Amino acid sequence: MGTYGALPEAGYFDTRFGSGKNVQLITPVGYGLQKSMPEPTGLTSALRIRLKATVKIINSDAMFGEHKAGNAVIFTNNARGGGTCFGDSGGPIFIQGTTTVVAVTSFGVNSICAGTGGGYRVDQRDDLDWLATSG
Repeated sequence: MGTYGALPEAGYFDTRFGSGKNVQLITPVGYGLQKSMPEPTGLTSALRIRLKATVKIINSDAMFGEHKAGNAVIFTNNARGGGTCFGDSGGPIFIQGTTTVVAVTSFGVNSICAGTGGGYRVDQRDDLDWLATSG
């Protein structure tokens, strides 16, 4: 049996959004595509390798008409510095430099794996309670 990531304290993200004064870095990890392009270009990869990127949190719940539901974190994705891509969904998002999983990759908003991505927060009390009983 392997080692599991740690869980965050309840409400971890609640004081870390906005203003730019408290820039929180997070690290999504996944096995998704490395590039998103038509297959004939030869630029997509079939290798199964784990990749990670360090991204900045930029907002909470402000996409797709969802306003402050308390269940999403929005972060930067960029082709040069890395980010999430298709196939990364469900992968862990760690607090940078730790083994604490604060979210799981949920969505991206463009077809080239750059721009903005989002994750489902696991720092909410109902999620933490469920995870504690799901051993």
